[in-house]
Amino acid sequence: MTDLFTHLAHGHRDQTSMDTAHAALIASVVLASKPARVLELGVGTGYVSKAILLALRFNGRGSLTCVDDWHDWSGRRPVHIDGLEAMGAGIVLSSEAAFVRSCAAGHFDLVVSDADHFNAHQWFEDTLRLVAPSGVAFFHDTNQPEVFPGLATLPSRATESGLPSRHYMASSRGDERCDRGLLMVLNRPGQA
Repeated sequence: MTDLFTHLAHGHRDQTSMDTAHAALIASVVLASKPARVLELGVGTGYVSKAILLALRFNGRGSLTCVDDWHDWSGRRPVHIDGLEAMGAGIVLSSEAAFVRSCAAGHFDLVVSDADHFNAHQWFEDTLRLVAPSGVAFFHDTNQPEVFPGLATLPSRATESGLPSRHYMASSRGDERCDRGLLMVLNRPGQA
């Protein structure tokens, strides 16, 4: 577990990466819930991907599927993806929309959506459909209505769906960016 905490504190991040506190929350849910199948939509710097992989390694079970179309890299696969594959990540080259809409319902125990910030709200329900009964989904950058107005609608849509949810959006330190928002939605047992 030391590798995980070292990575969370010192892993490669940039201004677009998820905040350490939110990445730690996701990694902790992986550690505690022992998911068999995890889906990450949008790889970015790989900071969250590596945290998930280290948590799965600690659990001694589970797999990570990462979906990205490399839009942020002008369509070229970034070099850090090789390291994620070496750690066991399954990499799928696809748009988020196409992948989400093609997957079987309830296939993933945990889903992290942090891709296509201008359109992901359009397939929010499709993404939730992928979550297995008693599974969890996370949606990043959900508290920036001036930047990502569609993502900012997700907290109220989660409430309207009747699924339990929590919107994390408070920063307490100057070096945090938690105010960007992380929405956690829990699927009910038997509701895939």
